[in-house]
Amino acid sequence: MDGFVHNRIKHLVEETRDAYSSFSGGVNADYAEFASLSLSAFKDILHNPDLTDRDLRRMIRGGMKTHKGKSPASCWATFMALYIAHNANAGLQGGHRSTLRDIYSARGHC
Repeated sequence: MDGFVHNRIKHLVEETRDAYSSFSGGVNADYAEFASLSLSAFKDILHNPDLTDRDLRRMIRGGMKTHKGKSPASCWATFMALYIAHNANAGLQGGHRSTLRDIYSARGHC
C-alpha cells in the first residue's frame, strides 16, 4: 500500500472518528457501525469494490481491539489505517501490503 493511499485511509479514519465524536451523544451506534456509513469511500480508497459494510465493521472492531491490546501507545489513526489496509486487501494479489509487524510498530506518526 503506497503512502498516498495510506494517508487517504488515515484521513478518512480521522474524519469519521471526528464526526462520530461530534454525534456520539445522539447516535445509537459504536464507531465501527458509524464509520460503515462511509462504506463507498472506504471501497474507493481501498480499491476493493467487494468490501461489505459487515466486513468493514468487523475490520474496524478488530483493529480497535488489537490497538488497545497490543499497541496502545501508537497513533490510533495511523494504526487503524494500516490495519484496515492490511485486512481489506489481504486476499488481493500483487502490490505492497503492510505486515502486522508494520501495524504493531506504527507509533507516533499522527
